Amino acid sequence: MNINKILVILIVNFYIINIAQADIKKAKTITCDLVKNPNYREEILKQINSIRSRPQVCGNMQLSAANHLKWSNTLYKSAQVQAKDNAEQKRINHLDRIGNNLRARMQQAGYTGSAGGENLASGQGSMDEALMDWLKLSPSHCSTLMDERYTEYAISCVTNSQTKRNYWVQHFGRNMQS
Repeated sequence: MNINKILVILIVNFYIINIAQADIKKAKTITCDLVKNPNYREEILKQINSIRSRPQVCGNMQLSAANHLKWSNTLYKSAQVQAKDNAEQKRINHLDRIGNNLRARMQQAGYTGSAGGENLASGQGSMDEALMDWLKLSPSHCSTLMDERYTEYAISCVTNSQTKRNYWVQHFGRNMQS
């Protein structure tokens, strides 16, 4: 790869990340407690769909804009169970404490759609910080956030009562009726 291509990739990446940061900064700060409040789901979706509405650079991949997502109470239930499990265990893991994977946990929550995606984070004080970490620091989490297969979404956050550390879980699904 020549220096001009590298320079162009870096400039585009910088520009796209700054747009995403500006959108998140303009929006209301969503704390862990507010994620639990159903009145904030519209604001949460607005922020997620704003990110998805523009191309994003995820690592060295340029991803196209993706369709808007709808909130899923069933995915919220599965994300909440995983966030609680992670907070109680004081770790982030894609398997729950008894070894169930994402698909099993989604089915246990009653999700009937297909395709599943999960992003995990811990320690961030707000949803904005978690989103920026997923976008900037983890190409795989960024790709999940931008995956065009998904039609439904939920995010949950649980704070460990002893450590006061937040545990964030995003769940994505595809419901053909959405």
